[in-house]
This record gives sequence, C-alpha cells and structure tokens, in this order.
Amino acid sequence: MLPPSAHFPAHFAARRTRAFPSRVVTDLALDMRVRFGSALAVAILAVFASFAAAADSYYFWNTVTHATQWEDPGVPVGHEDPKTGKTFYVDDSGESVWEYPGVWREVESKEHGGRVYYFNKETGESVWEQPEELAWKRVKVDPSEL
Repeated sequence: MLPPSAHFPAHFAARRTRAFPSRVVTDLALDMRVRFGSALAVAILAVFASFAAAADSYYFWNTVTHATQWEDPGVPVGHEDPKTGKTFYVDDSGESVWEYPGVWREVESKEHGGRVYYFNKETGESVWEQPEELAWKRVKVDPSEL
C-alpha cells in the first residue's frame, strides 16, 4: 500500500502527474530513503513503480486474428490523435505521418459505392478483407483493471 499523497512533499505531488513515471520513481526513491530507510523505501517503490509502469503501458490487439500480445508486432501500429481521433503512424525516420508507412494502402472503390479495399503497392495485390498487418491496434492498459 502506498502512503497517502499528503505524506509526499508538495513538489513531488505537483510533479507526479506531469513527469515521466521513471523520473518520479527516482525522485521519490531519494526522498523515501531519507524518510523511511532503505528496506521500506524499496518495498514502497516496487509497488509504485509497477503501478506507474502500467499507467503508461500498452498491449497490442489484432482486430482480424483477435490475437493480443505485449510485444510490438513488428509492423507499424497506429497512434490515436487525441484532438481529432484520427490514426497517425511513426515511420522509419521517426516522423509522424497520416498514411500507413507499410506496403498496404486503404483505398475507396468508386465503382463499388465507396467500399474500402486494400492494395499492396509492392505486389499489386488487391483484397477486400483487411490484411492482418493493418489490423494491429495499440490498447492502453487501464491500471484499475490490473
């Protein structure tokens, strides 16, 4: 069990919500070693670190195969833009792009009333079903469900 927020110095309470969790853990470790001694500080920080890590954790879900995994699937996986809800990707150079940086493209068929099909720019293959490579979603872990 973690000590109540009131037991943390004011500067930690303010930084806890804005700082990267590992930075907060490091800062808290220094303060807790002084306040509680090494053994208790280590125990408290182990609990806090696992909670902080889960708060910034994602797992991956494939909407075609319904597979889930913690490891990155090895293909570009989209991120949701919080302002627009649109999906963006990070390409090999580290740049954010709206278009999927892999070989598949999502295309609207004018001849079929706007129905979406998928085109592989390397092989020239066209398919109606979403390829597994395009179906990976990043799902944020809700710490309350752990």
